[in-house]
Amino acid sequence: MTSKQRIAILADWWPRACEVQGWRKEDRPQRLAIISEAVGRPVSSLNDLDNSADIDRVKAHLGGLAENIAAIAELSPAGADQGARRRYLWLIRQHGRALGGDPYIRQLARDRFHIITGLAALDDLSTEQLRQLVMTLNARRHSKHRAAQNDSLTSEETFPDQVEFQPVAESEFVAGPF
Repeated sequence: MTSKQRIAILADWWPRACEVQGWRKEDRPQRLAIISEAVGRPVSSLNDLDNSADIDRVKAHLGGLAENIAAIAELSPAGADQGARRRYLWLIRQHGRALGGDPYIRQLARDRFHIITGLAALDDLSTEQLRQLVMTLNARRHSKHRAAQNDSLTSEETFPDQVEFQPVAESEFVAGPF
């Protein structure tokens, strides 16, 4: 769990749930009991949340307690992959920013998934298509980064074994005591 996720739980999700439910937000034992309920196992601290699925469950559960309609939808079996979709969309936007932004991402998605008639939004893609798009954008971003690094190198740095060095004549050496 990252510190950003820990802060989101303690400063945002938990206080909202407490406000709606009438709990004290400083009540650590109750917070841990609610989080344990959300992940389906005992949790003695937030450090026990070990993967993205745990964070998704906690967010959805606390959002449901805070009467957040979008979070409640994630609690349903049909909304189970909403956390993954949210992370994929975030990664797509992050990777795509360096490559040309939304127009580039949309064209890549059309080409990658053979979409002939328009693509209204990335939300129209399946979760698996979003996952594949993340991998494609990441590979292209790394390829662009490597190409930029290689362009900045001189030929001597790139291919040192192909550079010919002229031998120095003895007359060019400086004579003197060393």
